[in-house]
Amino acid sequence: MMENDDTQQMAYFLQFAQDQLKELDVQRQVVEQGIQDISSTMFTIEKLDKEPADENGTLNAIIPVGAGGFIRTSMQKPAFYTISIGAKYFMETDYETGTKILGAQKEKMVSTLGIIDQRMKQLAEQSEKIRSTLEQRIQAIKSDTGAATRVSQSDQGDDES
Repeated sequence: MMENDDTQQMAYFLQFAQDQLKELDVQRQVVEQGIQDISSTMFTIEKLDKEPADENGTLNAIIPVGAGGFIRTSMQKPAFYTISIGAKYFMETDYETGTKILGAQKEKMVSTLGIIDQRMKQLAEQSEKIRSTLEQRIQAIKSDTGAATRVSQSDQGDDES
């Protein structure tokens, strides 16, 4: 009976681990998207900062307005950039400070991604060990059941003689 309880706990853990891996995968995708967004913002700010303005201090730009739609425009070369600093808060900052803040945010996200990957690997390894043990137990149960069936059939054959 004790082995049956242990086997059931292993099966519950496998289900728990599978659910956790799905949740971690969703979190991983969100963090990866955040890293990509920050990288894109940093790239854009860098390009704007390095782009030379014309004699009036104006830059020519193409601004996206939807899926595949753009507007050509001119704008004053920005001295400051408005960046997200998290939780729907924004900050107006110069190029140097902005890229440092964004770089720090990106580093934190990369670190978080590493932690998620490490936990996913750990859960996968634990699951594989338990899965292997469960498969061995199932094979043993099948073997025992098969042997018991054969013994039962041979007992019935002896009774008929």
